[in-house]
Amino acid sequence: AAIAGPRAGCVGIINETYDWTLLEGLAEASPDVAFVFVGPQRALTRSGRLTIERFMRRPNVHWLGPQPHEALPAYLAGFDVLLNPLAVNDHNDRRFPLRLCEYMATERPVLSTAIHEASVFAGEVCVARDAEEARTLLGRMLAGEMVADRSTRDAWLATNTWEARAQQFLDVVERALSPTGHAVPSSSE
Repeated sequence: AAIAGPRAGCVGIINETYDWTLLEGLAEASPDVAFVFVGPQRALTRSGRLTIERFMRRPNVHWLGPQPHEALPAYLAGFDVLLNPLAVNDHNDRRFPLRLCEYMATERPVLSTAIHEASVFAGEVCVARDAEEARTLLGRMLAGEMVADRSTRDAWLATNTWEARAQQFLDVVERALSPTGHAVPSSSE
């Protein structure tokens, strides 16, 4: 609340997997926007640590450090735009950033880099393919031109509970263990 808006925020572990060039460009092109980061810094290399430290010293960038998980909804509600700034590369294309699921539980627009998993949220996560597109999308989001669709998000959330995810995992395991490659009926069927 002490940071003047508009605020573009990101939650998660802050490390070398972020697209620091894109973030630098966004922060420089949008000096009136506060870029807020919640989470621990865990750079694996000296150059990564120096890159993160340099970025966090920008006047419109704020690092709030790690926060308790139960406090995250309040932080997310305080952001005007939610960021998923992962660099586009093979490593990030093989992962599923849980922050996107947390973001889906909000009513805030989401801006992501073009990692593969962002496409899972087509329509609800705006994907920027380069720095210029990211600046344009951020501006449109902050102007209120791009808003979250609550009913679409609620429908997604209803089918992506922990129970539903566990069942999807069990279905994959059952298909893999079945000689026919089809799911084996459970005892409850």
